[in-house]
Amino acid sequence: MARIIVDSLKYVDLSGLAVSMAVIYDHPEDVPDKYVVRIWEGREEKPTNVEMRKDSLQECRKEICESGYFVMAVRPDPEDDPKIAEIWL
Repeated sequence: MARIIVDSLKYVDLSGLAVSMAVIYDHPEDVPDKYVVRIWEGREEKPTNVEMRKDSLQECRKEICESGYFVMAVRPDPEDDPKIAEIWL
């Protein structure tokens, strides 16, 4: 499935997801020069093909908050990918 890279989450339609999550990755291996926000389907515990790339964690948080979809951040579990910085619900 091809990735859809967006500049903002404001215009992403999440209505088809039962439980949407925004997962912030700190310079993942496939995008080592950016922070990456990947939209996940929480019920199925898998990422969608939608992502947003930013230069800083603060930019990611700002965009997530401004989207109006997500209200709180939680820390990843120790078993999660070590590149995950935050998970927004």
